[in-house]
Amino acid sequence: MFYKYPSNEDDNLKLNKFFDWDLTSWTISTRMTNELSHLRDIFDRSMKPIDVVESKKLAQYVLDKIKEKDTDQYEALIKSIS
Repeated sequence: MFYKYPSNEDDNLKLNKFFDWDLTSWTISTRMTNELSHLRDIFDRSMKPIDVVESKKLAQYVLDKIKEKDTDQYEALIKSIS
């Protein structure tokens, strides 16, 4: 998602811009990225599966935003997996 905002701005600000300041989307996204970014320090954490329901929810938020903000990109993505 960060290719859309390639500046050196804070990652939280980029997520907020991407999700139009939607707190639910931001919360799920930051929680997942924080958990996954620390695997090198705590290897045991990587042995537990990622929450599939939460992953699906985040993927849907991302797809909905891409569809809303960049229909060309969304349509190309859908075409590529059809």
